[in-house]
Amino acid sequence: MKKLVIPKFDENLKFTGYKIVEVKEKIDYSEIAQELPGIPQGYCEEIHTIFETKKPIEITNFYDPRQGKGLRKIKGFYIAVM
Repeated sequence: MKKLVIPKFDENLKFTGYKIVEVKEKIDYSEIAQELPGIPQGYCEEIHTIFETKKPIEITNFYDPRQGKGLRKIKGFYIAVM
């Protein structure tokens, strides 16, 4: 099993820590998206190649930029391979 480190936030979008998610052979996009704050509306294609590239993905890539000011609060946080 492979592991991803995902930042966690409270209901006010205040950073609370990280959660480690174990992924089997194929990444389930909805499993990753449900760990993110709010309702991710965008689609992040890079999540399917994260184990090959080992490049962290900013979580704002999972949201539509039209979703509002809340995105500024979560900017700078990344999903990474552990």
